[in-house]
Amino acid sequence: MKSAGAFRDTKLLFWMGSLSVLVASGLYGGYIVVTQGLGVTGLSNSVVWGVWIAADLSFISLSAGAFAVSALIYVFRLGRFRPVARAAVFVGLIGYTLTMLTLVLDIGRPDRFWYPLLYWNNSSVLLEIFWCVSLYAAVLVV
Repeated sequence: MKSAGAFRDTKLLFWMGSLSVLVASGLYGGYIVVTQGLGVTGLSNSVVWGVWIAADLSFISLSAGAFAVSALIYVFRLGRFRPVARAAVFVGLIGYTLTMLTLVLDIGRPDRFWYPLLYWNNSSVLLEIFWCVSLYAAVLVV
């Protein structure tokens, strides 16, 4: 019986170590982008689609699913989904937070992340994305 517990501890240690390495490499990559600009990612005016957009779309779709489940529970009062209510809200909030962080890196000037609040560029699709993600995150916080 003792060997099963040791196996679980080893497995947990392996996963925590793997996640720590992934988080550290992601933080390092974010630091490089902030300090050196988007040029290090290979994106340019002719190559505008990359890992940033794929990650952004993944986070948005994860959050949209969690937001929809939360709406089923809290707006439409479907009680059978109540056991997953808190998890759905939390996953949605984490997803929208990651989306906002990805957008901050994606704009190329992270120091100007707050500009869409004051300076509206009505011809930019990113403005609509910014407002939708911000408002959805605000609803989930409330």
